[in-house]
Amino acid sequence: MFSRALCWLIGLGFAAMCYAEAPIALATVVEGDATLLRQTTRLAVKPGMRLLALDMLETGPKTNIVRIEFTSGAIADLGPQTQVMLAPKLASGAKRRQTPLYALSGWIKLSGTPSKDPAASPLLSESLDLSSLNGNAVVSIQAKASHVFAEAGTVTVTERRQGQAVPPMVLKSGTLYSRAGNEKASVSAHPASAFMQSVPKPFLDPIPARTDTFKGRAEPPAKVLGELSYAEATPWLGAELPLRTLLVAHWKAKLNPDLRAGLASHIKAHPEWDRVLFPEKYLPAHAASAASAAAARP
Repeated sequence: MFSRALCWLIGLGFAAMCYAEAPIALATVVEGDATLLRQTTRLAVKPGMRLLALDMLETGPKTNIVRIEFTSGAIADLGPQTQVMLAPKLASGAKRRQTPLYALSGWIKLSGTPSKDPAASPLLSESLDLSSLNGNAVVSIQAKASHVFAEAGTVTVTERRQGQAVPPMVLKSGTLYSRAGNEKASVSAHPASAFMQSVPKPFLDPIPARTDTFKGRAEPPAKVLGELSYAEATPWLGAELPLRTLLVAHWKAKLNPDLRAGLASHIKAHPEWDRVLFPEKYLPAHAASAASAAAARP
């Protein structure tokens, strides 16, 4: 009973602390397991939960649908086994990539109010970026293949190879962009039946926006599921370099023992964390000697 009350109080305190920031989106539909990762704390996603920039959401293999409705009017539906981050700013060479939604993996359906900026990116990922969305688009980001289906209206796809963008292509309504591994992408006038059969079923039927349903209602108490483990963080820690660099700044003040130990024991796979975990290596020579001597004293 005490531990349950403590978790409830921690959840309330955590939510209150985070509202120094203005929410950028709302979770309005949650059908199935879904986890919100806020810094390195895992929370259960519930309808009515306010979402902040740099929040990360993950759905389970049996999740039906999770809907995110942004304050801008844009909508993102998440299918099963999907991992996304909200509103990251990624430094990529001389250009900064910014988006309301970054997709690490899974199924996403994008719809809603078009951006006032025609070149704005409604979604970024390691394999492709989207821009100029005017309608609805279904996106699949998997380990060995990426797909974009222009369900209604048009969308521009910019393919990315080794971190570099290639000339964009505009998808007309009903067309499908497909790319397997490092092969050249193709565009089909009609989506293959195999692709349509793999699309999450809730994506096929329109769901009205539900933000107004939650106006004036208190946010449900946050249920804390625990701290992020190294194993759970591994997919994110293996993402493209701009995202990994962002995570260093976002997580370094909240490293728990398991996450810190995992990073330290696999530091060759995570060189961007070396300065955070082993700061003594980056001290000037005389300061490093003094620190070593101080540590050796009884």
